[in-house]
Amino acid sequence: CVYAGLTHADWALTAFKADAIYTIICAIPCVFNASLSNKLWELKDTNEFTPGLINGLGCNLINSGALVAAIAWGIDPVKAIGYTSLVSLLTTFNCNFLSPDFDVLGIDIAPLMFWVVLHAVISASILL
Repeated sequence: CVYAGLTHADWALTAFKADAIYTIICAIPCVFNASLSNKLWELKDTNEFTPGLINGLGCNLINSGALVAAIAWGIDPVKAIGYTSLVSLLTTFNCNFLSPDFDVLGIDIAPLMFWVVLHAVISASILL
């Protein structure tokens, strides 16, 4: 995709759309069933922290896939950031507060509320 974009290849837009879809589809199991992702990827030498880390990875992949998708489908870049921030709000909330996999990491979740609020403010300021 990057090569296609940098060289202005005719197929670049199609490649970015395919990449966004592929990224999001691959990330969904990471977010909603990290233990299954662990098995699908056949990870070795895992421990109790692995599912939480996979969950966080899945959230970030969905966020980046959402940004690439929005831009690839022609949404204005500033609006694309607003939509991506909305997606980030949902994935961050899920990862930090709803996921039992993330709980195992032992991270104090109170300071993580900053990111939820930040994504809400960015989304609202751009999209409203």
